[in-house]
This record gives sequence, structure tokens and C-alpha cells, in this order.
Amino acid sequence: MAEWLSELKQNRAFIPEEPFPHGQLVKNGRIKHFFSLSEESFNNEFRMPCIVFTGHPSLRFGDVVHFIELWGSNPTNVILMTEPEFPCYEALSPYQPLAMKIIYCPIDTRLTFIQANKIIRDIKPKNLVLPYQYTRPFSQAESHNKQSFETMIEADCKMFPYHRKETIKLPIKSKYERLMIDSELISSLTTHQIADGVKITTITGILEAKDNKFRLGPITKSHRNEFRNQMPTRTLPPNKYLVGMIDMNELLRLLAHQGYKDVVLNKFGDKRYRIEIVSIIYPITNSFQY
Repeated sequence: MAEWLSELKQNRAFIPEEPFPHGQLVKNGRIKHFFSLSEESFNNEFRMPCIVFTGHPSLRFGDVVHFIELWGSNPTNVILMTEPEFPCYEALSPYQPLAMKIIYCPIDTRLTFIQANKIIRDIKPKNLVLPYQYTRPFSQAESHNKQSFETMIEADCKMFPYHRKETIKLPIKSKYERLMIDSELISSLTTHQIADGVKITTITGILEAKDNKFRLGPITKSHRNEFRNQMPTRTLPPNKYLVGMIDMNELLRLLAHQGYKDVVLNKFGDKRYRIEIVSIIYPITNSFQY
């Protein structure tokens, strides 16, 4: 996975040198990791005082609960909170009174404008979608003493700023989209050979789009009921269609065989037909194969 590292760390990945500083500490035994707190080696290795690094705002599950209960009564131990969006003292309120020292050291994962502009220059996007506020200097007072790239986003590409709840149209033209078809739907398909080595099929299903991923699934009974309730005047498309050149004489013969009587065939132009069924002489079956 070296391709995800910076260039300096990529070079270290192919030589007998640890790409990360903590890798050497693990190799020298200064940092030790354990799969579970129940390991005998963990109970033999840990020493007091201890530092607990935690970032989850709840502190209600996981190994951190065990650590706080085990070491919370000793003032020489430390719990260090790294979550930037939640007040640490509220998260620790169920464990009070707590003797161990509490240190709030939030890790800010946001980018500065300088960092963001550098990334944009490196990746060279064709289009950039961003909040409208990022295209204007945040502070007019600071902008007098700083260059523009330090207080706002600048890019050589086309930028599309948007406001809250605004819908924007992007000039992204995709000729094809990847679509996943449900295995149950695939098993129900019937192919028709139209030439040597060429088969076609028609397909009807429910298209689901989520997180820019598309899936085509079968039309279930619940889908049909929902469709009828929402649009009672419309009908669902058929599961199968007639494909290829149709022999009208053979079609009329099959209709007569199924109990349709006095079938009238009307021709419109060279390729259009309309079939009128006058009467049925006996109950027909649900379907027939053409």
C-alpha cells in the first residue's frame, strides 16, 4: 500500500527502513501492541502510571471503559481526549469523581487554505465544487495583511460555489455508468439469438441509486403494491417483450390455439400491426410462449 504514502515514505518502503517513526519503536520494543486485554502478556507488560488515549465522545463501550475503571482512582494516571467536536468533561461525567488527570488535546483534522490550495494545484481537478464562503476572504481585516491564497480557495479550474440547500448543475458528462444486477434478476432472464454468436434479452427491474452506485433488482410484490397505491392509473412495464421479427401467421395460430376466436389483424404501413380479439371460446391459460 506504499502508493498511498508521501514520496519520502514511499522510498523508505522499499529499503530496510521503517516508513513511520513508530515502526522503529515497535521493532525496538518501546511500543507494544496486544490483540486483547485478556492476553496474559498484556497484564505482564503494562506498568503504572498509564496514559489512556481516547477519541470517541461516548466513552461507554470498548476497552476504554475497562481502563478508566481500572486506573481512574490513581492521580498519577492520565486520560487524553483527542476528539475535537465533543466536550471531554461531559463524556467523562458518568465516571466522576475521577482521580486520574484529564487532558483535552483535540486533533484538528481541518485543512488550512494554504494546504487546500496546494492539494488542488497538485491534483489539477477539471471542476471544483465548494461552499460559497470559501471563495471569499473569511476576514477582511486579515486579508489586508495576507495574500489571497491564505484566506480563500483559489483554483485554475472551473469552480462551482453553492449556498445552503442549493441545487447546482455540473458539466459532468458520463457516457456509461457501472450497474450491478441482482443475481435473482439475472436468473430470470431469457435470451434470444438474433445472429450467430449474438444473443439479446430484455430486462425490467427496480433501479436503486445510492452514493453514486447503481443496482438493478427484481420487481417484488411489495414494489407492485406500492406502485399501484401511488399511481393507480398507470401500469407496470411487462417482464418480457417480443424480440426480433414476428411471424404474424404463427402468432395468429397460437392465439387461436389458446382459445381466442375471430382474431382480426389490421396492418398499418409496412411494419405496424394491430390485433383485435372479438371473442374467447373457452378459458385461456395464463400465458403462452411465442
